[in-house]
Amino acid sequence: KNGPLGELQELFYLAYPDAYRDAVASIAKEYNLPSILLLSLIRQESAYDDIAYSYAGAHGLMQIITPTAERIAEELGQRDFEVGELNSPATNMKFGAWYLNQLLKKFHGNIALALASYNAGPQKVADWLDWSSSLEVEAFIEEIPYRETRLYVKKILRNLVVYSKL
Repeated sequence: KNGPLGELQELFYLAYPDAYRDAVASIAKEYNLPSILLLSLIRQESAYDDIAYSYAGAHGLMQIITPTAERIAEELGQRDFEVGELNSPATNMKFGAWYLNQLLKKFHGNIALALASYNAGPQKVADWLDWSSSLEVEAFIEEIPYRETRLYVKKILRNLVVYSKL
């Protein structure tokens, strides 16, 4: 009870679970990502619902759309991939972690840009950078033209702070 979140720590553990802990840790290590970054993304994307399906056609824990999943499967050499496999937590997390790792490489390790890309697509973020490249990260986030993406990035960064305290 004397932790960084005080008497509310138990409630925070309920609100910020670490479901799939072993799988997340293994996949995070494989793709050189912090486990808490994957947990933060999963919490925002699906609230840990492994069969989540969005209006945009995104599947599973990390909410991957079919065209992206097909490109990832090709890159990973999975020739027999079927979209239904995205409901498998292991497959979904592996694909999502691989993709997030690629976005972090593209944006030179900038988590905010990678997260914005995960939500809106890397081409949109590249376009936004054309007119906002001189902005600090915090200012860039505030200038993201898509309200959904702006809030998405802020929520995942908040999740990241809470997970780091837990």
